[in-house]
Amino acid sequence: MVEIALLPCRKMPKSDSLKETITMHFKLQNSTPSWYYGWNIVAITMVLQATTYGLVIYSFSFWVAPFREEFNISANYVMVAAIMINLAKAAYAPFLGKAMDSYSIRTLVAIGVLIFCVGMYLASLATAFFQIILIYSTFLAIALVFAGIQGAQTLTAKWFNQKRGLALGISAMGTGIGGFFFPPIVTQLVSEFGWRDTHVIIAIAVFIVLLPSVLFIIRNPSENDVEDSEGKHTRATTQSPKNEKDKISTLAQNSNTLSTIEILRSKNYWIVAGSFFSLNFAFASVQYNIAPIARDIGIQANQAAYFMSAMAGAMILGKMLFGSLSDKVEPRFLFLSVFSVMSSGVFIIPISNDYYSMLSGVMLMGFAAGGGIPIAGSMIASRFGSENFGQVMGLLMPAALIAIAGPTYSSWIRSVTDSFDIAMYSTLVFIIPTAIFLNILDSPKSPVALKNPTY
Repeated sequence: MVEIALLPCRKMPKSDSLKETITMHFKLQNSTPSWYYGWNIVAITMVLQATTYGLVIYSFSFWVAPFREEFNISANYVMVAAIMINLAKAAYAPFLGKAMDSYSIRTLVAIGVLIFCVGMYLASLATAFFQIILIYSTFLAIALVFAGIQGAQTLTAKWFNQKRGLALGISAMGTGIGGFFFPPIVTQLVSEFGWRDTHVIIAIAVFIVLLPSVLFIIRNPSENDVEDSEGKHTRATTQSPKNEKDKISTLAQNSNTLSTIEILRSKNYWIVAGSFFSLNFAFASVQYNIAPIARDIGIQANQAAYFMSAMAGAMILGKMLFGSLSDKVEPRFLFLSVFSVMSSGVFIIPISNDYYSMLSGVMLMGFAAGGGIPIAGSMIASRFGSENFGQVMGLLMPAALIAIAGPTYSSWIRSVTDSFDIAMYSTLVFIIPTAIFLNILDSPKSPVALKNPTY
């Protein structure tokens, strides 16, 4: 009994060897893939986009009647606020995007949420509609950049590499979720409390619930935040920064940031911007004219309303599918696929003569438009680097703004020709050339190469 008990003692390793064994055990344990924190970031960015866009953009039409009654103004005057917030976003986006690449994005997103709350509260105090316009074009426009699509996509891109496309696709679903949930909530609140108190309720709720969540969940990515090929956490070999400031400075030291001029000199930027514009121009031409297009072939308005739901569902599916594919397939080729799907919708809708044929065309266009969002993000990150993502995304916003002219253009063509057919087919004038130019897009490369372009 004694000898058996002593046998292991004779084989015990030396103290140095034991220390090495224990150290190796913990290294192996720490290197085992675990939950990647970036997925928490994706979740909070979905909530951010759902809240900001759901309450401002998707619910705007439900503020129109209260504003008209309160200030005794026309519906056209109310729409000035909607126009101004889009113009302001496009104007602010390049500068605020550059700030996201240079400073703590966690702080900037939190500032965006706080500004959103302040803007909502100030709107409740407005005594004239020009004050509403001013609030929309300053407070709420800035909030939609920092805490909306641009801030969410930039934050997500900086946290992911291996699964960036999938993460961007999931994050982008937030706007659709907000458009689905918040309009009914807004209408109910307005009917019970009035538009002023509803603005106050929204401001307080976002301040109490969303702002603490942002501060608690969001953190700036550091060099130790590394994902493996399965989108799980793996340990980096570099030493972890000690505090938030060190995280930011560490990233800055190892980044290859580009100036605005360097980005604008790159043909990659103009090809991506052109693709982004043409896709959104064709989609917006149908999205905002679904009811009159449907009416032309004898579909009633209550039936046409389902087209919007189908389009939104197809967009969500497109974001998920093309987002995940962009991690495995070169985004340029996926964008060509998206253009093909969009072109199919453009051809189907004009020749539709019943409900289901038009439904298929609408869903194809929604599927393509949804897929274009994460693909564009993947193209930006792979061509310019995640350290320049915010600025490049900001510089793309004016292209998205110009694409809003699509509905006006198609409506004008219809008034001249008494048909939407020519308006639909003419969008191919933008789609086909940009699809061709995608073939000369440079292969993914280091941002350093962009500083001395050869073209």
